[in-house]
Amino acid sequence: MPERIGFLIHKTARENIKRKTVDLAESTENSYIKELRFPLSEIEKDTNIVVVVGGDGSVRRVSEALIGKENPILLVAPGGSQNGFYRALLDTRTVITSDQLTQQSIEKIPSFRPGIINGRLFNHQSAVGELALIQSEFNHRLRAHQFPRNYRTYAASALTIARGLTLKEESDYLVRLAATNPYAAALKILPEQDLFSDTLSLISIKSAKTRIQSVAKLGFIFFCALIGGKPPLLDIQSDRIFNFSEEIKKANNDGEVLDLNEDKTIRIERSKQSIRVAALEMTPLH
Repeated sequence: MPERIGFLIHKTARENIKRKTVDLAESTENSYIKELRFPLSEIEKDTNIVVVVGGDGSVRRVSEALIGKENPILLVAPGGSQNGFYRALLDTRTVITSDQLTQQSIEKIPSFRPGIINGRLFNHQSAVGELALIQSEFNHRLRAHQFPRNYRTYAASALTIARGLTLKEESDYLVRLAATNPYAAALKILPEQDLFSDTLSLISIKSAKTRIQSVAKLGFIFFCALIGGKPPLLDIQSDRIFNFSEEIKKANNDGEVLDLNEDKTIRIERSKQSIRVAALEMTPLH
């Protein structure tokens, strides 16, 4: 008997992707459809293959529930606003088509080791620093007000830069962002980072002498990234493990703010456990 396949669809996912997913599930043997609800405690015991229709946060939560299973497979459909992990999979041509899924011809999917920040998993990116958390807050508000998803990231970034001018405290770093792949949010600025390697990249943006200069620096970096190419003024490192001290006790993990531990030490590395992953390309069924 073929393995059971779960199709988990977030209620806010793109409507056209939802329809295609339902059609695909109905054409796939031994499958079921569920609305993706949180908290997600576990995946059904007889399900080792899961299709997630949602954003980076949804993909991360399902990864946490799947990663302890034997030979788990995660297929990602672009149901969110940024879909950074999906973009990274496409970039490496790690793609499964609808026909391959219905025929369960998916043996060659590679294994991926997610990032870990203080014991919390991330597939795409994790960021610490006051402005990273402010951007996440603005993005959440814009989503709640149904701001057009294609422009939400840019609007949240612009609002964050404006908000930065009103902050009084000045930390050493505006933001530190760890990434498993070449993308920061939806922008490809880390071409050397390999999604399937043992290393991670850490982008650090240091504060300038004054708040105004710091915000101007951040705005310039964002503008350069927006028009394409690798932005200047970034401190980029690649390594297996990063350890540093940071006053902020929260991280923006794949678009969701998570609590870290109580001390000031941040440790970022790759997970020792792996999960097989691929992007799901919604091709017409034959």
